[in-house]
Order: sequence, then structure tokens, then C-alpha cells
Amino acid sequence: MMARMSGGWWIVVVGGLVIAWALALDVRLDTDRRLAGWWVHWAIRRGGWAGPLSFLLSLACLLVYSVLAMVGDALGDSLDEPLWALAISLPAMLAYVPFNFATMPTQYGGYRSWRNDLADAGANTRLQRAIAWSAGPVSLFGMIAMIATLFTIFLP
Repeated sequence: MMARMSGGWWIVVVGGLVIAWALALDVRLDTDRRLAGWWVHWAIRRGGWAGPLSFLLSLACLLVYSVLAMVGDALGDSLDEPLWALAISLPAMLAYVPFNFATMPTQYGGYRSWRNDLADAGANTRLQRAIAWSAGPVSLFGMIAMIATLFTIFLP
């Protein structure tokens, strides 16, 4: 008989699948580059407000994810089974993680790959810096929020 997997291992498995999803989307659909193209076009129209508005855009994405995760948590609590939270939290996570990975300074070079995508999309150095440094720190909190979601589901 196989031993039951602990909650910590489920966090690793589900977290790994979410990461694999983000990487697969980027490889298959080039999500980072597409997001950069959209963002540069959006930011150019905002002029000097590109940085603060990029911060607010990133924050809005995090807030939408967080609200959905809390709704999922409430669903799990109301049904007295934390795994039901995945019905809402997992799709929210799968939708948010490509955005999160594109804008978060996770690689060895910090924002280098994101800034290269922004440059390829037509952003000058100043606009690259405004977008990356305004949206990126919020995305670090987004990663923390996704990990915390998994902890509340699998280690209640």
C-alpha cells in the first residue's frame, strides 16, 4: 500500500505544475514577448505616467488574484474541505502566473530578460526601467500570495 502524500509534497507538486504551465505557455505562445508588446504600446500612450500606472496595473492583477484566492478559501471553509479552494484558486493561479513570471525579477539578471522583451517591443531605456521597476516588486508579492494560497489549501 502506498503512503499518503503529505501536504508539503502537494504544495511542491501543484506549485511545480503551475510553474510548468507558465513555462509551457511562454515556450508555446511566447507570452512574455506578447505581454511586453502590449505593455509598451499601452505605456507609450501614458507618457510620464507609465511608471506609476504600471505599478497600479500590476497591483490590480495581484488584487484580482488575491480576491479570487480568498473566495476559493471561503468555499473550502464553507464546505469544510480545503481542497475545494482549488476549484477557484487554481484557475486564478494559472491565469495570473504568466503575468507574474514575466514581470518578476527572478532570473540571475534581475529584470534583464523582461527589459529585453520590452526593448524588442520598442521601449527605450527609460520606459523599460519605468515599467520593470514599477511592476516588478508587486509581482514578488504575487509570488508570495500564490505560495501562501497553496499553504492554506494543503496545510490548513
